[in-house]
Amino acid sequence: YGPDASSAAEVDLRAKADLAIPAGGAKLRINHAFGFEAEAGLFYDGGFIILSDDSGSTWDVADCSSCGGLGYGGTIATTGFGNPMEGFEGFVSTSFGFATTQLDLASYAGQSIRIGFRTSSDSSVGDFGWILDDVRIFTCVPPPTEIFDDDFESGDLLGWSSSVQ
Repeated sequence: YGPDASSAAEVDLRAKADLAIPAGGAKLRINHAFGFEAEAGLFYDGGFIILSDDSGSTWDVADCSSCGGLGYGGTIATTGFGNPMEGFEGFVSTSFGFATTQLDLASYAGQSIRIGFRTSSDSSVGDFGWILDDVRIFTCVPPPTEIFDDDFESGDLLGWSSSVQ
């Protein structure tokens, strides 16, 4: 859980260990729900996927422009109310329930990374924040090679025998 406080704040949840991304790449998938302060098309608070490729020394906001499922919804407004993430794209407004986001980690293939999640708020109104569940990193494998297929719709039963006992 990451709160959407009514004060200027960043709250991070960061992995403590590096995760090796295989040479073929991998994907990060999260199920999440959120509610962040927004009004009239302006986004004051938000949530961000953050990544580190140097064992946690520095963290960058993940580019979610090609995320599958629910991607970032807008840019944090520059208001002067102190949100440290003003100008960054993130998860904003409300998700209207749980949704899935999938981030391609192919650009980190063959490297070790750490993943994290950040909520960032301004010094004004808050909301319920960000609930994360089912965080997974996985690889996609090609489907198995089919050895046999007959769905019997052709009506051709010459390759079959039957018996009654």
